[in-house]
Amino acid sequence: MPEEDPSQPLLLAEERERRQRAEARLASAERLATVGTLAAGVAHEINNPLTWVMSNLEEIALGLEDRSVPRAHLVAYVREANDGVERIRSIVEGLRTFIHGDDDRRSPVRVEDALELALKVATGELRGRATVERRFGDTPEVLANEGRLSQLFLNLIINAVQAFGDERSNTLVLVTDVERDDVVIEVRDNGPGIPREYVSRLFDPFFTTKPVGVGSGLGLSICLNIVRTLDGSIDIETEVGEGTTFRIRLPQAPATRFSDVDLTPLGDTPVPDRRMPTLPLRSSGDSALPPRSGDYSLPAATPLETPVQKWRILLVDDEPSVLQALTRVLRRTFDVVPARSGREAMELVRVGMKIDAVVTDLRMPDGSGMELHTLLEDEAPLLAERLLFLTGGGLAREEFMFLDKPGRRWVSKPVKAANLVALVQELMTIEP
Repeated sequence: MPEEDPSQPLLLAEERERRQRAEARLASAERLATVGTLAAGVAHEINNPLTWVMSNLEEIALGLEDRSVPRAHLVAYVREANDGVERIRSIVEGLRTFIHGDDDRRSPVRVEDALELALKVATGELRGRATVERRFGDTPEVLANEGRLSQLFLNLIINAVQAFGDERSNTLVLVTDVERDDVVIEVRDNGPGIPREYVSRLFDPFFTTKPVGVGSGLGLSICLNIVRTLDGSIDIETEVGEGTTFRIRLPQAPATRFSDVDLTPLGDTPVPDRRMPTLPLRSSGDSALPPRSGDYSLPAATPLETPVQKWRILLVDDEPSVLQALTRVLRRTFDVVPARSGREAMELVRVGMKIDAVVTDLRMPDGSGMELHTLLEDEAPLLAERLLFLTGGGLAREEFMFLDKPGRRWVSKPVKAANLVALVQELMTIEP
């Protein structure tokens, strides 16, 4: 019997350590690549609250200057602006947590918090493509690195979104529960499902069923590595045409196992639907994108007693705070009719309401600006021409190509009040 090499255990330990370091570097690279890919969506998430912060500050400045706004309203505007700043701070803090997940330090983490962080980063991808349902239970904490745990969930969410078609019924369901000593997390989708012959290879590095240029084939492999480092497991249930469920089991953090601590469920807490930055994109040709710098005077308030016939503007945005702030801005010059979706805006047009021009957000879940434009071309051609798109950034290729066509007018959020008023006034120069 050959004598065992005494250096063999040491060599195996060194090889195992090298492999672990390589896996950690790969996970870090994939996480940063994911953030880069989704940066446009994060930009949209920041530009929306920035829109109402800037609009409110302009209203406050104007109200203090000419005393045209009651003090109680100014106080409300300050509070709204503060809410927007807090939302931006929360987004940045979440990204910092997600990005700085390289070390091996672990602490008790609620899986619901990690899921919310993943959803926040993925908002740009989800918006307008899928409805998210949260079915969170009363779960104890797990011992994990929150950044890595969020990457695990983000990879599964993006995997589902990339598999979805263009149907409006796309649904992503996130479930958390407890089974014995394990916290169970399910990521369910009603997408196309995965053929049986591919299931056994899903977690192989670089294996992917997606088209070239969509995904690296590393996401699910990294998911498996992260789950293994947490002493957990991951399973998949899928059926072609019926959707896919990924089920993760993670052990409870030792400090909470068999604990009598009262853990408040997160599932009863309403989570606001949030949107997500990219560099401001400028349109070409006839698009009306104003300069990004320079001093602009605020539009003067029109006295309410002045019997002037105002143009009626249909303002469409699914973000309530943005809709409210921009309504205030435009009402100093125009008669404004607010609508919370492209579908609601089209209903107002169809009932015969007199509308002179339309200002609409580009990307909305219940009838996008592009869809609204298409319907107006058929049913109200003049309004299709007198239409200004607002975008928070993060334009997909088809959206940019749509906006780049001659005659399309658009502007990036946030937009100064004077600029927005001037752009709407320009719309009114378009003759029937």
